[in-house]
Amino acid sequence: MKTILVPVDFSDVTPLVADTARRFALAFGSRVVLLHVAGYLDDRVKIGYSLMPVCDLPPQDLKEEQGQLLKLKEHLAAGGTFPVDVELLQDGEPADCILAKSASLQADLIIMGSHGHGALYNLLTGSVTSAVLKSARCPVLVVPSPPAVKRAAA
Repeated sequence: MKTILVPVDFSDVTPLVADTARRFALAFGSRVVLLHVAGYLDDRVKIGYSLMPVCDLPPQDLKEEQGQLLKLKEHLAAGGTFPVDVELLQDGEPADCILAKSASLQADLIIMGSHGHGALYNLLTGSVTSAVLKSARCPVLVVPSPPAVKRAAA
């Protein structure tokens, strides 16, 4: 397993996703690519079958997200013997960006989180994780959100 793609959104599940990626990278000597797709509020709002972009982030917010990504990279790389790269993309549907990056990297595994939202939420807003699961050309490991987050969301 050469390359592990790890899409992150800096939510409560991100630390669990990063820890899982670290364990896999250490076990297999893999390269980790942290990916964040910026510029969308709740990814996108689905209205019927059309998708509308909700917002673009101003440059200062991109700097903050880049900083979060670099901080996560430092956390992952600390004490590890595997390379960690970061990529921040703006403007694009998150699932499409994840799938495209996976293909360009020829990723062997995608490790990503799930927020555990219900069927109604996924119907109205869609689920990035579900879209990636349906179309990925490599295995996808889904890390569930922490139980405390699930209880608070219910």
